[in-house]
Amino acid sequence: QDARTASLATQRMWQIVDIHNGNGRLRVGNIHLPSSRQLGPDAAQAQRIAELRDAITICEERPDVIAGDLNEQPAGPVNAFLRSHAYRDAAVLAKRADAPTTLGANRGDYIWISKKIESRVSQYTVLSRQALACTTCDKEYVSDHFPLWITVGAP
Repeated sequence: QDARTASLATQRMWQIVDIHNGNGRLRVGNIHLPSSRQLGPDAAQAQRIAELRDAITICEERPDVIAGDLNEQPAGPVNAFLRSHAYRDAAVLAKRADAPTTLGANRGDYIWISKKIESRVSQYTVLSRQALACTTCDKEYVSDHFPLWITVGAP
């Protein structure tokens, strides 16, 4: 599934994929929600919630993982929405909620996991600012967002 199959026109993108291996399936949602810079704070907030709701309800079975650029700080309504739908912030579980995910030292990128797989998550990592520096590029950094990932074990 992806934003092209949604009932709502998205400003950026989302996609949901099933990852299969010998141990079963993991359904992962990758999402990039709108920024307040383009839509303004109130419109962006409403659009973020609408796009996220659309993304997680389009499938018969909700994603096990929601990851991406949510364009909001931890106390925002998108994160509250995910908590209310039984998702857990992987950074909080790993006691890394204070680790920035952008060059601006903010936290706008997240990995949310369903309670169903919480016990299977063994690692949460954010690549550091220093690791992202590019000494052979035209730019100092390839992106203003740091890569983050989790390790999910077998069921």
